[in-house]
Amino acid sequence: MKIPGVNAGISGLQANANKMGVAANNIANMNTDGYHAQEAVNQSLPNNQGVVTAAIRQVTQPGSPLYTGNPMDVAIQGEGFFQVRTPDGKNAYTRQGNFQSDGQGKLTLNGEAVQPEVKIPQGATNLNIKPDGSVMADINGQQLQVGKLYVASFSNPGGLQSIGNGLFAETAQSGAPASGSPGNGALGSLVPNSLESSNVDLATEIVNMMMAKQGYSANAKVIQSANDMAGTLLNIKT
Repeated sequence: MKIPGVNAGISGLQANANKMGVAANNIANMNTDGYHAQEAVNQSLPNNQGVVTAAIRQVTQPGSPLYTGNPMDVAIQGEGFFQVRTPDGKNAYTRQGNFQSDGQGKLTLNGEAVQPEVKIPQGATNLNIKPDGSVMADINGQQLQVGKLYVASFSNPGGLQSIGNGLFAETAQSGAPASGSPGNGALGSLVPNSLESSNVDLATEIVNMMMAKQGYSANAKVIQSANDMAGTLLNIKT
């Protein structure tokens, strides 16, 4: 027997649970450098059958650069992402800018090799990164450029897929990346000795969580009412 409201209630429960989960994850990452808040986008189903989570997209508004004093920290001010190569050989994109040199002299971000690759010569000291992306180091008493950072942009950065650890993957919705020098055209410039703060707004996330919780409770009542209706109909038939 098909009971009106059950499917709509169940879909509503899941959609609001997704919203609560996204808000909770945003709050948990509000102090994570370079983290961009996400939002669950709901879509109504036909014939009043409820709603579903159509997409979870990132909020692209950048966070503010915070001064760290570390010459290997850089924040992107404006549009763009740093590109790295993951262990499975795929490219990924991030706003985090806490660069390091690994044991083999490669420039990395959280252990992922920067793309295009930057090699730090053996014995180089005083590593630092300039606003134009130039990676500098002292070699034999001279400050020389040993590589360069580039920034990748997307036509729809909100369509990137989060793959964890502050990394994003290209999707059909994001479009293909276009890489260039920091500060060139619409690409964001680099702020040395700084990291981008999270763009999570705590007040907004608390409101989103409260609204999702209310929606969850309302849909639970719809399902309970449908169950009560089913019980009444069964009693009538017997």
